[in-house]
Parts: sequence; C-alpha cells; structure tokens
Amino acid sequence: MRRWTRMASVGLVVFLLAAVFAGCSQPEPAKNNAPAADAAANTGTADAGSETDAAAPDAKEPPVELTVLNAAGGSPTFGTGDPVYDDNPIAKYLLDNLNIKLKWEVISGDGAQAMGLKLASGDYPDIITNLQPETYQKMLDDNRLVDMAPLIEANGPNIQKAYGEKTLNFLKTDDNHLYSLTQQYGNIPEGSTPAGYGFGFQIRKDIYEAIGSPKIETTDDIYAVLKKIKDDPKVNKTGSGESVWPIGTFKRSWNNFLQGLEAMGGSGTAKWTVKDGKVQYWFREPWAETAMQFYNKLYREGLLDPDSFVVEPDAWQKEKVNTGRIATTIGAWNMVADAWGEFKAANVPNAENMYFLNFAVSIPGGETPQLVNISSVGNGYTVITDKTEDKEAAIKLLDFLASPEGNFMAHNGPEGTQWEMKDGVPTLKPEYLERWKNGEGDDSFAKETGIGLYRHFVGTDVPKSPAGTYMVLKDDPKVTGRVDFAQRDEALGKYYFDSAPFVGIETGLPQDITMMYSTIDSKLGDAVYKPVLANSAEASHEEWLKFIKAMDDAGAAKVEAAVTENYQKNLVKLGLK
Repeated sequence: MRRWTRMASVGLVVFLLAAVFAGCSQPEPAKNNAPAADAAANTGTADAGSETDAAAPDAKEPPVELTVLNAAGGSPTFGTGDPVYDDNPIAKYLLDNLNIKLKWEVISGDGAQAMGLKLASGDYPDIITNLQPETYQKMLDDNRLVDMAPLIEANGPNIQKAYGEKTLNFLKTDDNHLYSLTQQYGNIPEGSTPAGYGFGFQIRKDIYEAIGSPKIETTDDIYAVLKKIKDDPKVNKTGSGESVWPIGTFKRSWNNFLQGLEAMGGSGTAKWTVKDGKVQYWFREPWAETAMQFYNKLYREGLLDPDSFVVEPDAWQKEKVNTGRIATTIGAWNMVADAWGEFKAANVPNAENMYFLNFAVSIPGGETPQLVNISSVGNGYTVITDKTEDKEAAIKLLDFLASPEGNFMAHNGPEGTQWEMKDGVPTLKPEYLERWKNGEGDDSFAKETGIGLYRHFVGTDVPKSPAGTYMVLKDDPKVTGRVDFAQRDEALGKYYFDSAPFVGIETGLPQDITMMYSTIDSKLGDAVYKPVLANSAEASHEEWLKFIKAMDDAGAAKVEAAVTENYQKNLVKLGLK
C-alpha cells in the first residue's frame, strides 16, 4: 500500500485555512467538553468577514485524555513509549485547539492476535482503528462498541458532510445503529492513484531501457522480460558483482505479491469475484491456476528470488532493493517507491534513472485488470468503545479529523511545518520538497510533522483537497515534480473500480460459517505456496487440485453462499439493485 508546527495563534490558522478551505468548520477549543462548532456554509470562496478567532483553551482546565490504538500495529512503525506520539505538531495542535490529549497504545506482531488478548483481559482503549472484521464483529456481539449515530447527529457536522447521508446509512447496522466509521472513503479522481493504492508490475527504469524497452501487457510479456534480465550480463549483476534477481518480494508481502496477480486477473478485492450475481473466491476463476503456474514457472527457472518466501521487509529493502539486487516486483506501487531516494543518497551512478516504472498487466484468460481498489464508502473499522468516559470528546476528535482541514492536516502536518500557503494553494516548503523528491521515506518525517500517525482515524486520501491538489501533497506529481509518480498515475489510474458492494460482507455471518471463513483465511496464503514451489508444471497442477480440495473441505462453498447474501444486501443499500 497506498501526511501544520505549532503556530503563533489560532486566528492565524483560521485565516490561512479560510483562503483554501472556505466553508470548513474550525474546531472550537474544548471547554466543559463543548461540542464542535457547526460547519459553515460552503460558498466556495473565502469570506474574511465570516472568520472568528477561537480563544485559547483555559490553561487551568486539564485536557481530556483519550486512549487510542491502531489495531494493525505501530502507527506507522514506532514502538511503545516513543516520544513521537506526544511530541509532534499535530498532537500539539489537538491539545492547543481541542484540549484533547491522546494517550497511545501500541501493539506489535499479529494485530488480530494482540487484539484478542486485549479483549480477553478487558484492557482495550477508548478509540480503535484498523480493526479486523472478525474483531469488530466480536466487539459488536459483546456490546463493547458505542453507537455513534446520536453523537454524530449532535456533534459531528464534519462527519455528516464528509461521508454524506448515503454512506452513513450504508454503514449502519440493520437495527439502524452506527458502530463504526471507515477510512479512505470517497470517489477517486479520474486518472489518479492516491497514496498507497494501485497494484502493478514494477521494473527499474534503467534495466527496462537496457533490455530494449519491450512491451509489457500480459504475464507472458513479464516472463519474457525476466528471461532477458537473467540472460543479459549488462543488468544481471550489480556494480559490485552481486547477482540481480529478475523478480522478488518479501515474506510478509507474499499475499501482496499474490494479490497483485489476482488484481491483474480481475479480482481487485484480492479475495472475491462475482459470477452470475454470486460471490466466489478468486481461486474459482479459470485464470487462477494460470496465475499460479506463472509463478511456479518463475520459481523453477530461477527467475524468482527464493528469499521472497522467508526474508522480512526491512531486510528486503536494505539487502535487496536498495542494493540493486531486485530488478522487478509485482504488488502495490509504494513497495519500491523509496528505493530511488536510496540510490541517489548513496550517489549510485545513473541514480536519476533508477526509479521503478509501473505497468498495468493482464493474465491470459482473465478479466479486465482491477488494479486500483477504491471503496466509495471506505474500508476498515474505526470505533469508540464502551471504555470511553467522554464520548463527546471522542466524537469531537473524529469530527475534526473528518473536516477538510483536519483531514489535510493528518496527511501533511499543520500549516507552517512542511507546507505553506502560496497564491491560495498549499505548497511544500523547498527544503521538504527536496527531501520528498529525493525519495526520503515517510517515517523520517513523522516526528517533524505528525504525518502517518492520525490518517487512519476517520480520514481519506482518496478525493483531491479543496485546493485541487492531492490530499497527500508529497504524492502529487504536480506538487513534487516526481516523474515516477506521474508515470504511475498514467499507467494505473484508469484501472480502478468501486469495491463498495464488497465492504463488510465477511462480517455478521453465522458462527459456524465464521469459523469456516477464519480457517480458510488463515490457510489461504500458506497453502498456495505449494503449487508455486512444485518442481514441475505437472506437480504444480496436482498441488493446485489439492489446494482447491482443501479449501472446499474447509467449507468454501458455504462461506461463498453466506457472503453472497451480504453482497446482495449491500447492492440494495447502495441503490444498485
């Protein structure tokens, strides 16, 4: 997959933001837990006469403290107790302007397993984001979640405006309660791939040109390209003489590697496809075995780095990608987006020409590729739990982060840190622009700006900002001038689809079906190794048949029937049926 320092006065913040985000509500300082201000009318123009300078919160009144957790793990990768959570510009802004202090809990390792332990002990926080569907459903069944509908109606004008009535109604349960909000909601702008989105085949530009810039449209073309790389002495060794693997990935991203291929076949959900109105697992598709045979052939012919099944992501980046030992990969575009900066920082000869190109590729016999999965109603689960003593403060926080200015801040930091207004448009400061252009990674900016820490809490980087830029400035090729991002958008931008009908179809299933679903889900990634690692095409086919039988024995058909019912309900709720 697929982010403002503390200012002299809040009035300055309002004035600067009004020039671009006219009509967006500026949060009032918390006092006696007062609700957030109503959203102003969106006139589309700045109205200096309508500005109000919010007074600073009463210094004698202690801030409201809320515990928060990203259930997927560190946010993004900082450990427990790292000062970045308290000492960053967004945290200071929230304290100064909302009188809210967030106390972070950080988990590591398997997020679902860690959440299971937290629920068993009863030790879980006020607000959780990135909940797995199964964990969300368990918390819902155990009455551990707060109905946000009345809170949003009373104190959530920005949430109401950002999501819209249709999406909020879609997110409600059958009994008309709203227990979860989503992230990454909204309709994708035509021809762009927001940060973290877009699967494709990626090949380093210098290597691509060295082998003659061949056409790359199908997996057959990829195979021919990988053969050329392996056989060409100009590109199959690094400058220090180490071998270059034609294609590779890392262990934790094996599913990403697989999902990239599924998206090329036409399963952009990375799990489900639909035939005659019925939802089925991707492995039912006639192209699915073709995809596995493709990977098996790469493995048997020494084109696929065998370390792909064991190497961890940090080691892969440092020892393979950043040292030039991986020529291509399949998966999300951002998996190798930082490599360019590493090459330039290391003063590698020809580094300017060593960024990764993206290609939209199809599988023979497959459907139209669905490479950019965007759900207009969003995805994931952000919840307020029954542990929360101050529910109004919790919804006030989420409402601010759903406002245009709060959402923009979550992705870029407060105004004055890494960006500033120029001619009514937010613009990266030269020193930050240079760092982003050089490919510096997100984590190095988090402590300076706060980016990456808050983007999961009711935020989206899908639509463009009110100023017309990407919601994430550093991912906008027009803002940064990064030619690799421009090429990415051109290559992948038209292959997106709205996956809203598939949202939440795995939740709320009968208990026996849920157990089947969980069993299949846990086995899916590991079981599919066997057809890939077989020592012949015939053996790969036999392993594939065993794989399908194992999935059927685990109850795949019953799971498919149950999720089809939820899918059909979604079509009705979305007005598509």
